[in-house]
Amino acid sequence: MARGCDLCEAIHSGEFYKYSCFYCIPVCDTCGIPILVLGHHEPTLNGHEQEQFEKVIKTFFLEYRLRGIGMRSNPTHWHEHLVLK
Repeated sequence: MARGCDLCEAIHSGEFYKYSCFYCIPVCDTCGIPILVLGHHEPTLNGHEQEQFEKVIKTFFLEYRLRGIGMRSNPTHWHEHLVLK
């Protein structure tokens, strides 16, 4: 857990669901929408994590699409917000 990282703190203390190497926080404190967060503090996904991310999206989040505007407030810990299609 990275000191001072809101996402690290959220996945270790809040309500979440674990999918492979990702955590889903059902409601982002800032945006009010679901957010997938990499389980460890890194700014990018490696090849295996990218494959797992795509599998998680296709398996558990078919009714959602990626928000697609990047990691604005916390670019050092990979995450992606999900919005309904």
